[in-house]
Amino acid sequence: MRRLGPAPGGRSALAIAYYEGCAEPTLDEVMADPIIHRLMDRDGVALESLTTLIAEVRGRLL
Repeated sequence: MRRLGPAPGGRSALAIAYYEGCAEPTLDEVMADPIIHRLMDRDGVALESLTTLIAEVRGRLL
């Protein structure tokens, strides 16, 4: 995971880069987000099922 130091206003440089559109979070960062877990729970998506699907698709693409 990339780490960038704090930027003015208390935001991390990475958070600002995400906001400005010049960086994207990694899949691991997205999957660690509690909001993603709440959405998955609401939609009935199991983490294990999703990670299996991602691995299968990744295998087909590589």
